[in-house]
Amino acid sequence: MRQGSGGGLVEIEEPPYTDTRSLEEIRAARDGSAATALDWARFQENASNPSYDNWCLDFCINAYNLQNNDLCPEMTNPGAVGPYGDSAWGAFQALRHNGKTRPESGTPDPTQPLEAGTLVFFGPTDKNQNDGHVCIATGRMAPDGTPEVITSGFPPDDSGVHYSSVGNLEQLSGPYVGYTTPELAFVQPDTQQGS
Repeated sequence: MRQGSGGGLVEIEEPPYTDTRSLEEIRAARDGSAATALDWARFQENASNPSYDNWCLDFCINAYNLQNNDLCPEMTNPGAVGPYGDSAWGAFQALRHNGKTRPESGTPDPTQPLEAGTLVFFGPTDKNQNDGHVCIATGRMAPDGTPEVITSGFPPDDSGVHYSSVGNLEQLSGPYVGYTTPELAFVQPDTQQGS
């Protein structure tokens, strides 16, 4: 159970993990798609992996296999894109600067469903050392009426990769500020021959 909005507890019913592939097989299959990113994240959750505690941006970069490529420089090196720090908040600011976040202005509606694989961002607060937070939407709604996400942990009380909700993370981290999708954020390979 996780703390929900309004201080109540919200139980996140985690689906049974049935993937029989090894971590190496799941790691090798990552192709930048939402499906393979979620497979990798679910493997981490099933292993109750605490190694991503307080490393949410790395968790999302690894889920999408963004390191060592140029698919999304705003996430892998936000400081190089503009005057942004290398944190979840820096990545969000770089993505927003390049028109790759939704909503384009204002604040998002926390009760609106999000597609599986959507990268969900939270603003900087003392709760997240002013680094913001980012996690991945599962495509389902949580019992508190906000989108369900898979997220890295916040020790000491919320450690390990686990399922949560936008409402829960607003309580644990900070305000929900926006989101992006792989289709919006990641540079698509040039498929045109010649020119």
